[in-house]
Amino acid sequence: MENVGRVLIIEDLPIWQKILVGALEGKDYYVRVVADLASALERIRHEYFHLAVIDLRLIDEDPTDYSGMKLLKEIAALGLNDVIAKIIVTAYGTEDLAREAFKVYNAHDFIPKRADFNEDEFLGIVKEAFAERVKVNFDLVLTATGGITFDSLVEWMTFNGERIKEKEKKAELRKELIDLFQKLFYEANQLVIAPLSSGISGTGIVRVDPFYAGKQGKSVVVKFGGYKEIREEAEKFDTHVRRFVRAGRNANKEAFTRTLHLGGIVYSLIGTTLDGIRDFNAYYAEESEESISNVLENLFGQTCRLWYENRSGRVLRDMGALYMEHLRLSQETLERALVDKAPHYLGKHVIKFPNLDKAFPNPVYWIKGRKLYCPIYVSVTHGDLNGKNILIDPIGQTWLIDFYRTGEGHILWDFIELETVIKFELLETEDIVALYEFEKALLAPMRLGEAMQFPSSLSTNELMKAFTVIKKLRELAHDVIRPSDDVRDYYIGLLYMTLNMLRFYRRPKARRQHALLSAAMLCEKLEELGI
Repeated sequence: MENVGRVLIIEDLPIWQKILVGALEGKDYYVRVVADLASALERIRHEYFHLAVIDLRLIDEDPTDYSGMKLLKEIAALGLNDVIAKIIVTAYGTEDLAREAFKVYNAHDFIPKRADFNEDEFLGIVKEAFAERVKVNFDLVLTATGGITFDSLVEWMTFNGERIKEKEKKAELRKELIDLFQKLFYEANQLVIAPLSSGISGTGIVRVDPFYAGKQGKSVVVKFGGYKEIREEAEKFDTHVRRFVRAGRNANKEAFTRTLHLGGIVYSLIGTTLDGIRDFNAYYAEESEESISNVLENLFGQTCRLWYENRSGRVLRDMGALYMEHLRLSQETLERALVDKAPHYLGKHVIKFPNLDKAFPNPVYWIKGRKLYCPIYVSVTHGDLNGKNILIDPIGQTWLIDFYRTGEGHILWDFIELETVIKFELLETEDIVALYEFEKALLAPMRLGEAMQFPSSLSTNELMKAFTVIKKLRELAHDVIRPSDDVRDYYIGLLYMTLNMLRFYRRPKARRQHALLSAAMLCEKLEELGI
């Protein structure tokens, strides 16, 4: 059953099971009954319910038994205190127990079992609990457009890194996803849901146009997925982003809610209707380098500006350890990446590339055991500045979404990550000789503020475009660390971010080779800089 209230009744006496179920029969409720604490916990851990009707004593002949109170504690321990509304029914309740149930466990009502128990009054209390505690709009009309369905949205999601395969579990998750939208937009009467992007960790991002009393409301962005990931993102937004939200071009968290397995966040994008919005990947492919450079100025000069203005003083950090930790990298994972993607380089400290008449250090072994200390500025960074998380409107204004990895870190992190996106995701050139000349020009500067020159030997428009955009990116990076123009932390961060491409990104062989070449050349450059 979809779009109905889901009620779990925890009651040991058959007569009262019959009375409580009877009050809800035929009233559009999905009802399940269990008779003991263990069965109740099993149900609550694996099946989504809006309301639990709990008998305090589940071993009726034991006057010391208050299993119902234990269940309330377990619901709270599972983080479901605000997800499952509670109604207590008992013949043995005391004022102290009632007070604890209300104050500590947020119970909605405390109903005594009596001979004159009124089923209609009980039904009224259940309806009241749904209206005041659950707040789910079962009458909400949801329309998915743009080629998506709720089944396809379920397919986006992963749990513990794996997608749900069982047909029955997918069906239950689909019900929960619908329920999530019915809770997020409790006051709306219709939603139109359109594709926007896919997030990290098996999450999804969609555009939602809500309608209220037949009138269209403001278009918003909804991120949804496994509850733990979405809750962590909501907490990071509140901790690191909210204080910098102001009028202009920013995302603002409007709502957060959850079901048993899922969480959802509603973001409004201040200053846009979402019409004509493209992500950075699409914008890069379709627009000129001049337009892209203007977008970068808006992104780092407006959207992210307050983050950088609130930077720390320079602090000495082991950049290798910092990036390895934030990227969740290890020497072992990098060596496994060689085994999987470039086994001919495994165990070799010097490597060669086709058509390049020189040897390079193998970056996977070059970093092994090496301490790369460097003074850096620390600020809030987005932390996952891939092309899908940057949204751009028709006049080049920018917004960020997906704050799962947002927090304090190396001030140049986002600049470095976006450079790797341009080089290893958006650039399609496979000519290793041309890429070598391209990388050599990018690594020529000895200072971050030093001008870069595009090699006259290269004539491809694609490489020229990437070079021009990266040049602008580095100019903006220099702006946020002035008066310093130390390039070492940029190059060190770029080395580790580039090596990360070998681990996670499923790219054609030519792009993996480009990443390995770029990392090897960075090792040479850092040696030249005395690192």
